[in-house]
Amino acid sequence: FSMEKEETLKRARTIEEIGAWVVHNGFYSENTIINLVPNPTAITVDEINALFKHLHTFFLKDDQNIIFDALNLKEQITSLFVSLNLSTPRNIKQIIECSAVYRNSWGEMYCVFFSKQDGFNSMDDFVKRLKKELHLKKKLHSKKELYIDELPVNTLFYFPKSLSLKFGNDFAGSGLRY
Repeated sequence: FSMEKEETLKRARTIEEIGAWVVHNGFYSENTIINLVPNPTAITVDEINALFKHLHTFFLKDDQNIIFDALNLKEQITSLFVSLNLSTPRNIKQIIECSAVYRNSWGEMYCVFFSKQDGFNSMDDFVKRLKKELHLKKKLHSKKELYIDELPVNTLFYFPKSLSLKFGNDFAGSGLRY
């Protein structure tokens, strides 16, 4: 009789970061079974499974072949999956926390987490902070100080339905593209 010691594959600050790692490294498929024992979070296994499925679907359709010449250029965020309030109580009606999972033009994937204890008062305030956290500022002209700070075209917001009650038209439902 022998017992093998289990090995931790990944430690992370958020479930979204673990999901990004699992998806990016090809460990997730539609048949993947997620077990979190013990579960130290308020997030249910069903919510984790749904998140991983959405991450996989979102980044699968963005699966890109890296063009060698792109590696000579500064990397740019090409796809952005923004998870809002996943681990906050469902009665919270403001954006309190955000995990932004993104892929860049070099094929690298990252996760950035930030929070605001008293919440964001508007979608515009939140988006400004998101752009700042992601350093989304591109210089438009090499000799002039002209910048653009837009979210990538391929951006998806993933959030509980309770947020749509607070922000109305800003959040039409879970999985909004901004």
